[in-house]
Amino acid sequence: CTQEEIIVREAAIQAGIKHAIEVPLNLARTLQNLLQPVVELAGLINISSVSDLEVGIDCINLGIKGAYYNVLTNLKDTTDEPYRVKTKNEIIQIYKNAETTRNQVMDILEKRKPPSV
Repeated sequence: CTQEEIIVREAAIQAGIKHAIEVPLNLARTLQNLLQPVVELAGLINISSVSDLEVGIDCINLGIKGAYYNVLTNLKDTTDEPYRVKTKNEIIQIYKNAETTRNQVMDILEKRKPPSV
């Protein structure tokens, strides 16, 4: 292999790694957009449908959690340090926001449930 071939190969590997990071990161970004509407819905939903919303927020949260682990796993392989730091901070923030929002939704729903018999 020539030096040029090695450079081209490494660039292709790094591009593939970034793609492997961007796919789950974009999923987390998309799922994050669903969080606020779920909070709003928690205060409005028919009380008979509460369990559906509880499952829904857990599914959103689980999708973000899976994306979080996937992004962190792949970030270790990128050599672009500014990208690594920026992306790690973003996915951590999305993950924390999802956890906080899930707890908020569950609290709202719990307060709306009728007392147990």
